[in-house]
Amino acid sequence: MKAPRSIVYTPGADGPREFLSIAVRIAVVTGGKDGFNIQLFPDLRAPQAIFLTMPQMDRLLGLAEAGATENELWAELAKVPIEPLQPARSLYPRLRQLLVDQAASLREELSVQQRRAHARERAADAALAAADKLAKAAPVDPVIAEEPAYAGERGRDPDVL
Repeated sequence: MKAPRSIVYTPGADGPREFLSIAVRIAVVTGGKDGFNIQLFPDLRAPQAIFLTMPQMDRLLGLAEAGATENELWAELAKVPIEPLQPARSLYPRLRQLLVDQAASLREELSVQQRRAHARERAADAALAAADKLAKAAPVDPVIAEEPAYAGERGRDPDVL
């Protein structure tokens, strides 16, 4: 039996999914945000972490599924981080393998995140519409408050409070 090149790991019953290969890890971002964290573990160097938005991950998956070369995938990934991504030729094939092997699961996770984002947008639009409707239904008249009484006002003794 041949060992798999990559696996999907879900910590806990409904925890965030992680997609693992040798020296490459893709984790679903949690905490109310959408996106993916890619961690790369190059030989003899410190690990590198890259945050990908949904469109960036979609583009990377599209390239992998379309048969882009390992160099093209790496070049696309290198465009993302603020800090320059160091070339690591040993990781090129591992990244490609993970993206190709787990493309269906990653696409599924992308669609879940996109549905969540659309639901948040619809809820925000509904809240704005409700606020506009309320503002139009009951216009607010400015209330001019009387000045507070103070010591020394006409008819009062300034020494008595």
